[in-house]
Amino acid sequence: MKLLIKGLSSCQNKLYYKFTHGVIMFKLGILETAVEDFEEVSRENPKESIAHFNYALTLFQLGRYTTSISIFEYLIDLILVKQSIKFEKQILFDSYILKA
Repeated sequence: MKLLIKGLSSCQNKLYYKFTHGVIMFKLGILETAVEDFEEVSRENPKESIAHFNYALTLFQLGRYTTSISIFEYLIDLILVKQSIKFEKQILFDSYILKA
């Protein structure tokens, strides 16, 4: 784990590091750390839909449903405004399902 963190932290792009770290933490079940990572990436890059999706999904897994649903609603609006439905169809679909 220490080597993984060292390797990721040498990454030039801090947001890429945080996002990748968040994904790893999510997969390991370390959800509080994952949610912190995804929150930072979402805040720093507000138009990055996958970061918002992972942030909302992690909050959902933690049982923070109200906040999660708000982020899913924001994400749906973001994708529709960007008109990138063609590329983000699965994220849009999953967001609708999880929001409901």
